[in-house]
Amino acid sequence: MQEYHRRCSFYYGVVEISRSLDQRKKTKAEIDGDIDAMQKNINKYAPDLGKDPDIEEEIKQMILKRKYALE
Repeated sequence: MQEYHRRCSFYYGVVEISRSLDQRKKTKAEIDGDIDAMQKNINKYAPDLGKDPDIEEEIKQMILKRKYALE
């Protein structure tokens, strides 16, 4: 009974929609915006961070996702 009630709740619906949006593939334009925002934030707030191997790898991964993203 609890499971039935939970599945019919407004909150459960919002959670499911949020999950769907998080799992969808981003478009190239969205990924470009993410990359630009990341690079601007690095340049503005932490210029030395751009040399961090983990940050470089994250940017490379975003660029790779962009290559295979939807138009």
